[in-house]
Amino acid sequence: MNQLKGILEVDFEDEVKSSYHDWNYKQNTGMITIEFESNVKGVVATSEETPILKDLINEVNRISIIV
Repeated sequence: MNQLKGILEVDFEDEVKSSYHDWNYKQNTGMITIEFESNVKGVVATSEETPILKDLINEVNRISIIV
């Protein structure tokens, strides 16, 4: 989570206030929720084709493989 928080802070130019995660290893599913110190400015990604969301998904996948 620390690596992911660092990347999000750089990408969104804001500090992460808190983060939550929950995993179901049997079903290979999970959820991550991030709360920033202030409102994130800019367009919210709604598609996996959006570069910042694609980068986030790739990073979560990379860290998941390591773990």
